[in-house]
Amino acid sequence: MSDVATKQDVNELRAQVNERFEQVDQRFEQVDQRFEQVDQRFEQIDRRFEQVDHRFDKLEGRMDAMESRLSWEIGHAINAGMEHVATLIRALDDKYSAMPEQIRQLWRAIDDLRMERNER
Repeated sequence: MSDVATKQDVNELRAQVNERFEQVDQRFEQVDQRFEQVDQRFEQIDRRFEQVDHRFDKLEGRMDAMESRLSWEIGHAINAGMEHVATLIRALDDKYSAMPEQIRQLWRAIDDLRMERNER
């Protein structure tokens, strides 16, 4: 009986071990499925980052174009302002270019008046 009992005990132990292995296999399968879900989620996130990166690249190109356009417009406005100021300065120069001669004439007139006064 001991051989039969031992074989029976061994068979029961094998059945228990096999059952445990099946439970462990099922648990590993669940963990594997969960990792697969996590991996899929990371792939979705990666695709989303690629889309955002693409949008930033497009935005960067648009901003570069805008920067160039604004630089040109600012330069154009500055040149136009400088031309206007130069025109105003030329107008003043032209208006007052005869001033030194007029001042000399006034000083001569003042000197003449002083002489006349002194002669009296």
